[in-house]
Amino acid sequence: MREEYRAIVDAGLTVQLDDPAIAENWDQIVPEPSIEAYRRFHEDPHRCAQPRDPGPPAERIRFHLLLG
Repeated sequence: MREEYRAIVDAGLTVQLDDPAIAENWDQIVPEPSIEAYRRFHEDPHRCAQPRDPGPPAERIRFHLLLG
């Protein structure tokens, strides 16, 4: 998705990442992490976008999360 993210940012838009499962998956990890540890893991939008590539700048990424 690297090329797609770059095209979005190059067009002057913001990349929006959606992952509806993040709000529900923390309690399915064994051993179950604390809510704080799970939140810290998901706070970095680059980790979600491209783990091996720095990807778009963080200020151009928005993470969308629905909490039910």
